[in-house]
Parts: sequence; structure tokens; C-alpha cells
Amino acid sequence: MRLAILSLGLLAFSLGALAQSPSSTIRERAAVLHAKNLLVSSLDSRLPRISLEYFLAYEAEGVPGKWAIVKCDNQSKQPNVSPVLCVKTDFELKNGNYLTLVIELEGTQNGKFTGEKMVRVTVNNPTGEVRQVQNLGDLPMALHRRPSKAGSRPPRDLPPPARDS
Repeated sequence: MRLAILSLGLLAFSLGALAQSPSSTIRERAAVLHAKNLLVSSLDSRLPRISLEYFLAYEAEGVPGKWAIVKCDNQSKQPNVSPVLCVKTDFELKNGNYLTLVIELEGTQNGKFTGEKMVRVTVNNPTGEVRQVQNLGDLPMALHRRPSKAGSRPPRDLPPPARDS
């Protein structure tokens, strides 16, 4: 009798766990899809009305990105609003740099996402230098900027500094 109760309990627990997993997976997939389809103009008004996925693929010169759900730093405290989801995408660029972008999505209980904002955009180079990009419109310039040289001197055509007499 105990064995039957134990096996029924284990079966009920495993079915409950299976029933919860797909809904969170579906929500995560929906969040990634929503982030990919966001218009970049909604994140930076200087940019055209194209999807975030297209914009990043263009700026990354066709390198595929890895999209994933990550833990957000701050969670919504509003009633009837589901927890905030953050979508992170990483690109390993052809020149050895890494591009990372994190988007925060907020949604209601019915599964619709009601708001989004850019949390962080960074460009890391192989030497370990990390450049924060403040606006998405500045990303092309940050990606194609020449790497700085440690201990570099100013250009030679500058006059020497003025001295007080």
C-alpha cells in the first residue's frame, strides 16, 4: 500500500513539474522572439524602423548571435505585472571583439509584453577593454572604432602646450 501511495505521489509530482516547464519555456521563447522583432527606432529614435535582429546582424557583419534569457537586476513591484524578463544576445565578431546587448521586457499576466528598454550594450575587445555604448545609435561607431593603443602619444601635428611666463 505504501509503495502504491509513494509511486502515485512521485507520478503526481513529476506531472506537475512537467506541466510548469513548458509554460515558462513558451514565455521565454516568446520573450526572445519579441526582443528580436523590436523596432530599433523604439530604443533609439535616431535609428530606422527595422527589427533589432536585422540591425544587429547587419552591424555584426552577418555573424549569428546567441539569444538567451538572463536574470534581471531589478524586478517589477507593480501588482498584476509578471516578473521582468531580460533577453541577452552575444555576438563574437570577425575582428575578435564581442558585442553584448541586454534588453529588459515587462509583461502582464496575459502574456503580452507591455514595455521594453535597453539595459546594456558593451563591446569587448580581445585585450580586455570594455566599452559601454550609451545609445543604440552609437553602436556602429563603437564597433568600427580603431582599438586604442596603451601609452599612445598625441598626434605630432599638435603644437606644444603654452607655458606661463
